[in-house]
Amino acid sequence: MIKKMLKAAEESVTGFTTMRKIEPVATLGALKRVREQVADEKFKPAEQEGAKAVVIALQADMWDPAAVAAGGDGLGNYTLFVHELAALSLHFGRPVLLLNGDSHVFGADRPLADPASPSGRIHGTPAVPNLTRITVQGSTSAPAEWLRLTIDPHAPGVVSWENVVYCNNPAVSCP
Repeated sequence: MIKKMLKAAEESVTGFTTMRKIEPVATLGALKRVREQVADEKFKPAEQEGAKAVVIALQADMWDPAAVAAGGDGLGNYTLFVHELAALSLHFGRPVLLLNGDSHVFGADRPLADPASPSGRIHGTPAVPNLTRITVQGSTSAPAEWLRLTIDPHAPGVVSWENVVYCNNPAVSCP
């Protein structure tokens, strides 16, 4: 169902795109492949078409607090990708929305807006005020929620969102 909704959005909204699986980027060769994927398949077409925004959906939460805590998996292997995303977002100059799962605790922020903030220090990028990140809610959290995105190219931020409750207690039963 989610794949069908993403496909419909991709076909109807300029600049909306989903990503194939992004592995942690630990080598320059892997970085080149990711840059081609993100730049050539996502940002270049959005610029050519005059898109008002770019929406990228992927699994990895590259700012997951649990990963940077003692004993966590760390986030260093995402740094090269985050630097490329930051550079592409700055060059694009219009809203960029990054949707991710992974940690599955709903939140919305601008993780690179302030390089001195806790999230800004993780990957050490320059300020990127036009990048917004939403981490979608996981299916086992109560209440269970889905994310409603509204894309309006005439609105100042282009994309707005809200979490919609569909089940109060997924541990018991959901429709």
